[in-house]
Amino acid sequence: MNLDAKVQKIIQWRESFCTLPDKFFFELVRIYLGEVKTPYNKQKLAEEIGAFLRKKETRDSIVKFLDGTDIKILTAIKFLNEPDIEKLEKFFSSSIQQGDFYSAVASLEERLLIFSVHVKNEKNLIKINPYLEDDLSGLLNLQNLISPENEKKFPERRLKISSDLLAVFICYISSHPDICKNNGELKKKASSDLAEIFQENFNKEFFETLFKALKNLHLVQEDSEGKGFFVDWQRLELFSNLTFGNQVAYICAACTGSFSRSMILSSAEIFFKTLSFLKQEVYTRQKIIQIVFLLKDKNSRYSENSFSRFSRIVAFGSSAENSSVDSKFLDAMLDCAIELGIVDSLSEGENEFIRVNQIFEENKSQGSLSIDAGFSVIVLPGFLLSDLVPLIKFLCPKKCDTAAVFEITRQSVLKAFDFDMTKDQISSILKKYSHYEIPQNLLVSLDEWADSYNSAALYKGYVLKICPENSIVIEKKLSSYIIEILSPGIFLMNFSSDEQAKNCVERLGLDFVGNVKSTKKTAPALGFPEIDFDSKILACSSEILPIENSMISGSKKEVSKILEDLKNQLENISASAEQKEGLEERIKRRVVLSSAQLRPESVKFELTEASGMNFTGKLRVLESAVQNEDLVEIEMSTTKEILIGVPRAVVKNQILFLVCKNPETNSVEEYEISIALISKVKKIRSSASFLNLVAKES
Repeated sequence: MNLDAKVQKIIQWRESFCTLPDKFFFELVRIYLGEVKTPYNKQKLAEEIGAFLRKKETRDSIVKFLDGTDIKILTAIKFLNEPDIEKLEKFFSSSIQQGDFYSAVASLEERLLIFSVHVKNEKNLIKINPYLEDDLSGLLNLQNLISPENEKKFPERRLKISSDLLAVFICYISSHPDICKNNGELKKKASSDLAEIFQENFNKEFFETLFKALKNLHLVQEDSEGKGFFVDWQRLELFSNLTFGNQVAYICAACTGSFSRSMILSSAEIFFKTLSFLKQEVYTRQKIIQIVFLLKDKNSRYSENSFSRFSRIVAFGSSAENSSVDSKFLDAMLDCAIELGIVDSLSEGENEFIRVNQIFEENKSQGSLSIDAGFSVIVLPGFLLSDLVPLIKFLCPKKCDTAAVFEITRQSVLKAFDFDMTKDQISSILKKYSHYEIPQNLLVSLDEWADSYNSAALYKGYVLKICPENSIVIEKKLSSYIIEILSPGIFLMNFSSDEQAKNCVERLGLDFVGNVKSTKKTAPALGFPEIDFDSKILACSSEILPIENSMISGSKKEVSKILEDLKNQLENISASAEQKEGLEERIKRRVVLSSAQLRPESVKFELTEASGMNFTGKLRVLESAVQNEDLVEIEMSTTKEILIGVPRAVVKNQILFLVCKNPETNSVEEYEISIALISKVKKIRSSASFLNLVAKES
């Protein structure tokens, strides 16, 4: 028989409720139904709790008592893919303190808003109570987590990455191979030159960050003989064909370190998609980290391969391993984006606001240049990097401000000839972008420099030496491989490999030729995959990230009045001081929804917090936590350090063994603590979701 989906969920909740640890099960029953009478039936008690939840006034009160943190956690549970306690903790690691997070989730479970379901892979998935799903549907909107902030006035920045700036900097590197020290720091001469080129806009850290990215992308490579750095023009041309948005995403990913090609691609992909999603809205850094988490987590179902390798760097919502890398890696990319002017940043109090810069928007190539008789070239804004790469091969940078100023010199043109450019190609490129005729004296100089360059040549490659009388055979059969006939019987060949060279020669019947004398080979450059804004992951994201106005739960005034009325009614009830204290604690925890729940006999007093000189109280709290496997929050008197974990044992009333999960490294650590050095201990209320949270990893 096929059951309705809602009915199946209710059955699942009921089974989960019945399998709660006895202590937690009976505590919830006492809170909502009163003292448990024996004999009892767990299934029947679960049905009574269900009947209690079916009452509209019950559901209305539960929803009314929700606060901002409750709504955020419930929203995350709704939108994350298969959330468990660890995934939720990771998601909120940048916005909610660990102890506060554990308490909030325990509170939601105690107020019957959520429950946990054990699945085969040993995970306890957290779900929203099906009785409350409809009441919460309009309230749980992703805007609760990642809504943009109000518009802010960001400080103006003059130095921002652009196609012009990239071209000028790469052009400088090309003619100054000794630009940096081994540690990536600009040399004094390079700093001085760049300060002259960029004038008041020069910032040493900016260019060191950019150089690091170019080096990690292998657009700039270190010479094998230790003679500095050189530009890989083939790879640069492939890179320049990307959109500017793709280029800056790759640069930000490469700024963070030297990774494999697949890791650079994956991290650039998620960063590009994040910036594309943000558009030019203002977000806090914390929200941006959560947006990335949601994009990765929610869309992994649609594209298995999109981020599988990226998880090695940023384990967003997947494995417990390397959780500390999640926000740290994205933080590093954001820091690079801020340094390079890709995003704007503004700090106000504890919050940092971030907005994507205008420069992220794509432009069509519409640049032009002008050349004067002194061979000075002014490149006006509007060029794409793909247009500028051929230009900077034969130019020398002089200034970069609103427009970039270059100079054509004998040395810069000879350098272009080394890159296999011809004088005709140079003049053709200049004519293409200039609105005026090329100065005649420049054309004459290009002819002179070309003649001078061609008057002598230094070759490197495969040389075939053969008897002069057999030369005619080589010229006929291997003509497509001949670069130059150096002298009778001596040929410079363009074989791509030793194997090709040997096979070609052997096919001519020259099988007596030995192995090829070694020569260095250059592998073809690998390109940069284009990152598509309209890919499945983004299209899907637009569906799951609606922009709606969230419903408002009960106003603070209204909730405060209800709680105050309940406290007043409690004053008139005949009960012991301990029973009244227990009931008042329930009112504070928002588990008392009506005066009918103010039953003194349902209270079992339990000490949950002790501090200061109350050594006996601290000991009682810890011993109770050991017995029930409860989480505790401990504050040390000497260091003021806060530790959260599961106490394993109390030895001789003096030493506590505490197992904690380090939020920084996500690793499990065991502490041996003197109880005398504990200034405060607080038990985090028992929750089924927390049982074995740390124990399973220890």
